Parts: sequence; structure tokens; C-alpha cells
Amino acid sequence: MLHREQDPHPTTAGAMPDAGDRQASDEELLRRFRAGDDAAFEALYRRHLPTATAIAATTGCHRTRGEDAAAEAFAKIFRAMRRGRGPTENFCGYLATAVRRLCYETMRHDARHLLVDDWAVLEPVEVEAPPPLTESHVGAALAALPAPWRELLWWIEVDGHPTAAIAAAQGRTPGAVSAAASRARRRLRNSLSSPAA
Repeated sequence: MLHREQDPHPTTAGAMPDAGDRQASDEELLRRFRAGDDAAFEALYRRHLPTATAIAATTGCHRTRGEDAAAEAFAKIFRAMRRGRGPTENFCGYLATAVRRLCYETMRHDARHLLVDDWAVLEPVEVEAPPPLTESHVGAALAALPAPWRELLWWIEVDGHPTAAIAAAQGRTPGAVSAAASRARRRLRNSLSSPAA
């Protein structure tokens, strides 16, 4: 049985819930847990863990990351219910939403990092260096940009302002600011690669 300060994951390997827990509805188990019966949440965990893991797999999340997300979803629900929040009915639907959200957050995080099993892929690769750019070449390319694009690139690339902050200051959407920055970068690249620039 769980104690209030413990993690919601079962601690007795291979232990089966009693017959009352197996026959109880999710709503009844939720009511019992809110009334202080920690074993009720353990019964919910055992009942719905396979479903949570299967839902994680449907998101495209890596298997082990999906299993972690499923376990973390239970932990978040456990903590929320301890604070008087969380589901009062449709536990499975609530759990599914939590698992998907955690999987998508995990995948967004992983997309910003290079995860490799073979360190050889990180070894330097010989590439042909581009011709050196002179200050006048870069200055001319920057000067060729419209003034709003120059300012936007400065705010993002030099000052390091996030696009959301720039959007809020200008009364625009973050998507519009990102699109303008992409066009400005593309124009700048084209100017720098053009011999006529």
C-alpha cells in the first residue's frame, strides 16, 4: 500500500490487487483515493499502465521515453489529486491526455538535441570551406535588406530576443515574426552567395 509521501508506482513486484479493487469502477477507485485509500490509486495504476504505454507508442515517442512518459503521467495525476485537483471521472481519458502531452514535450525536447549511439558520427567531416567574406561584402548584403528586416535580424541574432517577445512588442503573432525572420535570413544568404552582392 502507498503512503502519502510515496511515489504512486506499485512497490510490491508481482502483487495482484484484491478482488474488490479488480471489480471496482474507475470512479469508485477515484473516490476511495480522494478519501485517503492509497491502494485505490495503485489499483488504477495496475489497471491502466498497459493502456498508458500503448498510447505513448501511438505518438511516435521512443519506446523507453514513452514508458517514462506513461509513468510520469501517473505521478502527475497522483500529485494533482493529492492537492484536490485532477480527475473525478473518466480517468482513462484524463490519463491519455497527460501521456500524449508528456510524449510530445519529450519529442520536442529531443528534436533540439542530437541523440546518437555511435560517436563516430560526431567526428569532424572534411568539407570545402566557402570563400572568405570581407566586411564590405557582409555590409553590402546587410544594407541591401529592407530596414525592418535588418532590425529584426539584429534583435534575434545579436540581441538574442525571442520571437514571442518581439511579436508582443510589435503587436504581431510569433508566427508572423518567425516568417519574416526566415525571409530576411534567406535574402541575406542569397546576397552573400551572389558574386554581384
